[in-house]
Amino acid sequence: MFAVGSHDQFIDQIKRGREESSSVFGVLLADVRQPDTRNYILNYLDRFHKQSGKYIDFYIPGYFKENIPFYNTESIELEDKKYYFSGKEYDNFADKFSKEFNLESKGVPVLYLIEWEKGINFKKSKILEIDLDGGEYSIKMTVTLFKKIFDLAKSEDLLGINNRLVLDSLFSYIKENLVNDMGIPLLIVSNNIGKIILKFRGR
Repeated sequence: MFAVGSHDQFIDQIKRGREESSSVFGVLLADVRQPDTRNYILNYLDRFHKQSGKYIDFYIPGYFKENIPFYNTESIELEDKKYYFSGKEYDNFADKFSKEFNLESKGVPVLYLIEWEKGINFKKSKILEIDLDGGEYSIKMTVTLFKKIFDLAKSEDLLGINNRLVLDSLFSYIKENLVNDMGIPLLIVSNNIGKIILKFRGR
């Protein structure tokens, strides 16, 4: 887990920090001003950091080591260090990030898993988008979701992570909810299954 302040710092870090020609990293858009985001995601950063190991790096934008006066007073802690939140820089990051990686700008919280090769345009990256504000992986399931991702990253590439998450979710739906849905219109059943399918973009 890495707290990165600005978009420029993030780009510099991923370009310098990738030791392999192709690797997966995560970008977690999480606004500390939102109570659920703090309670179910940001309060567990140390646990996520320990679990992620060497297989996947996560970047959390909008958080700085220095408490500059115009920043908000909200902060997070990671490995006994305090990082201060800037709403202005956070919004600026979200805007630039969505344009640079050709993504639809959306509200938070959201997790992006990105597979990028050095020298390749960011827009051509493989990207898995996981909405943490609803659906199968709601914000209250973040701890479980991250544990799955860290375990899968030990042996799977981004497409493999996507496929395993979708299969696990479909299996849970069939086992727990499909029978209950059999008496409702097929369109609604299809919609329920559609919520399970994650947004994956390959090159």
